[in-house]
Amino acid sequence: MGSSWKLGSLFGVPIRMHWTAIVGALFFSGFRIAPGAWLGFLIVILVHELGHALVVKATKQRVLGVEVHGYGGHCEWSGNPTPLGRASIAWGGVWAQMGLFVLALPLAVMFSGGGSSHLDDLLRALTVNNLFLAGINLIPVRPLDGAEAWKLFPLLRARWNASRRSAPRRPVIEVKGPVGAPKATAPKVVNPPAQGGDLSPELRALFAKVAADARDARHKRN
Repeated sequence: MGSSWKLGSLFGVPIRMHWTAIVGALFFSGFRIAPGAWLGFLIVILVHELGHALVVKATKQRVLGVEVHGYGGHCEWSGNPTPLGRASIAWGGVWAQMGLFVLALPLAVMFSGGGSSHLDDLLRALTVNNLFLAGINLIPVRPLDGAEAWKLFPLLRARWNASRRSAPRRPVIEVKGPVGAPKATAPKVVNPPAQGGDLSPELRALFAKVAADARDARHKRN
């Protein structure tokens, strides 16, 4: 944009501020003398852009720099991320703002109304106005981040469904058993051995002799 000042770098990311950032801070504060609100506006915008930059780095893309200007900020980067990565980058600024809100809220509860209007303006900018700016930024209209950010959830759902379809299924082991009631089976009949069939020759000879002696005794009585 030109006419910007380099403030330094953070996490290896060059940071610049355009002169229109001063106009943005004045508009943000209602064009009143409010250094706390001005500082809060610049912090929120800077945190938002650094959030984009960190997600750009996390998706293995290259961050060229961030700039704070009057109508927000800009994170310049290069690369070719996946659609999921691009949607995540779009969310990066709001995620960073939510982190700032979580850190600032306890301070706002403890120190708001403490007698310093500048501190109250700063804490209000980091909490209430921070949420307001995040909500506006998520409106799904270009050039706002919401035009790309809301694609994240359908992409995540599609990835989840694809992972479920590609997951190996556990083998089903089928154990086959008898179907229906068991059939009644007839008892097995074991034929008894023939009489004397299980006696030794000696016993058979003894029984034969006893029988012969008994016959002889009957004949003698007769």
